[in-house]
Amino acid sequence: MQQFRRFGVPVERADIPRVEGASEVYSEYFPILKEDIRRGQAPVLVDILNCLHGCNVGPATTHHLTRYQIDRAMDKRKKAQIEKQGQQKKGLFSKGKEPFDEPTREEAERIWQSLHKPTEEERWINCQCCGYGVCEEMMRAIYAERNHQRLH
Repeated sequence: MQQFRRFGVPVERADIPRVEGASEVYSEYFPILKEDIRRGQAPVLVDILNCLHGCNVGPATTHHLTRYQIDRAMDKRKKAQIEKQGQQKKGLFSKGKEPFDEPTREEAERIWQSLHKPTEEERWINCQCCGYGVCEEMMRAIYAERNHQRLH
């Protein structure tokens, strides 16, 4: 909210609602938002977290750690990244220019299961937090060993 105020845009807390979790976002909030927009009473900005409790506790993460343990691991990783800042790996941006290999149906299914997206419906929820436009691209990148699933 401070950023809006700094630029002279008056906002209240209700102008920036936070919505968490795919079921609430897609099934409950979007239909209501559509009606608010029609009435001309829509929020200025909607803070949408596709994953309940944020990206680090979403459906493609492991579920044997507590939220505290996950937060500590993220802090540790962030600190390591800051210390490593400025160091470039050779060829870091060279992969990805050529087309992906296509997994077999069985291989794709195995990767979908490992991403905790067992149903077609879940595979079409594209939060883009992984950096890919759609979940299928992430699945194919894992298959082609251009990306990996982080397991804690």
